Amino acid sequence: MAQRYLPKIKVDTAKTIAKDLVANRSGGKISNEKFKQILRKDQDLRSYYYKPKNTSLTKFQTKKFIDKVVSTAKTTPGLKVSRLAQKLGFKPGATHAASDTILNKVYQKATQTQLDAQKPTGPSPEDISRQKRRDQMLKTLHKHERADEIMHDNKQQQAQQQQSSSKAGGTAPGVQIQHGGSSITGTSQANSSISNTGAAPARRAASSRRAVATDELKTLLIPVCNATPNAQGLESTVEKINKLLQQILTVGHGLSVLPPRAIHDALYSLRLDTPPPPDDMGTIAALTHAVQADCAVIGSVQRIGHMTNVSIRLVNAETKKSITLASIHDTTDDTFELERKIRWQVDHALSDTSSADSTSGSGSSLPSVDDAIDLPI
Repeated sequence: MAQRYLPKIKVDTAKTIAKDLVANRSGGKISNEKFKQILRKDQDLRSYYYKPKNTSLTKFQTKKFIDKVVSTAKTTPGLKVSRLAQKLGFKPGATHAASDTILNKVYQKATQTQLDAQKPTGPSPEDISRQKRRDQMLKTLHKHERADEIMHDNKQQQAQQQQSSSKAGGTAPGVQIQHGGSSITGTSQANSSISNTGAAPARRAASSRRAVATDELKTLLIPVCNATPNAQGLESTVEKINKLLQQILTVGHGLSVLPPRAIHDALYSLRLDTPPPPDDMGTIAALTHAVQADCAVIGSVQRIGHMTNVSIRLVNAETKKSITLASIHDTTDDTFELERKIRWQVDHALSDTSSADSTSGSGSSLPSVDDAIDLPI
């Protein structure tokens, strides 16, 4: 491969090469301060000492400068030419000027040194690792978006089928949301679930008061509470969980989730600045009644050490009873993984299918988050 030629090189490069050609008495490299002292003492080299480092030297100027540095080193006590200089052709005991061939070799080496310094450097290992993590994150995000699309289409098809069957039967049965033994039919509670079975008067009173013309339960989504406000990054996780709940509860499940504006109207009507904590059932019931909703979704996120605890519940506005939609205790810091588990548990808790041998008094049984690997991607 042909070597590249530069008509000029930087004075800083020429100084670096010239310093490498000079050695101390034992043959070791001289220090930068010693080399500067050589340039300052010699009248011919002093001008090079004061030149800015970005100043360029022609080939002739570079050869003249290097020859003068080597000659000065030969006549200065305690200095001599280095092994590199001898390899390039400089004679240790010679007092005459170096040949043009030797100086051309030195100039070519200086040229190569400058070209090597100008080569673009590749990404660092940290940059490569960061890019891999970014690619993996985007890949995971794409999978979740695809899963959301599939689940959204399935929910729409189920809703259309239920609507078609209701119209064909001539009646509009009340929406029943069951999981395990827990069910939500209307707004009253049976045992540890929310059910309207045997509570027709309460349902009729609520219907006449709120004039609900649909068979879906009007649901107020109260923002999930950050139970550990000082935890780093938890506030962002809470915001993503709130958006996720608004998304997955809107489609299907027999719930008619009110828009985010509803919680602001409810808080304003009760002269409240912030949503109440999940254990303040009185205020939660008052907020739900303020917007004429049947039930409310509440929850909290807490971080203790490396453990993240998420609790989400569906509360009946009349009876103040609730069922658990999601209960997660995990050490994961991956928001995508946490969202996947919440989606999986909420969808199963609100599923319209139940176990054939379940009883109305049995507790709500959530699916294992390990089963979420069956999520279509």
